[in-house]
Amino acid sequence: MTRRCNHRKDEDVDGVKELAQAIVQFGVFYEKVEGVKQRQMIELEKQMMEFMKNLEFQKMQLFMDWHV
Repeated sequence: MTRRCNHRKDEDVDGVKELAQAIVQFGVFYEKVEGVKQRQMIELEKQMMEFMKNLEFQKMQLFMDWHV
């Protein structure tokens, strides 16, 4: 009975270790995904700012052409 109980405890410990490793691996993967997502958001923000700048410039050009 004791031998069986010890075997069960070893299996439980191994299961907990596997779960902990899976959680750590998930955390590493999640951090990578979030890093990529953040870089993409920054890039989109830069593109939007550039677009807005160009749009404002075109508006100014049209306004100046209209007044000439």
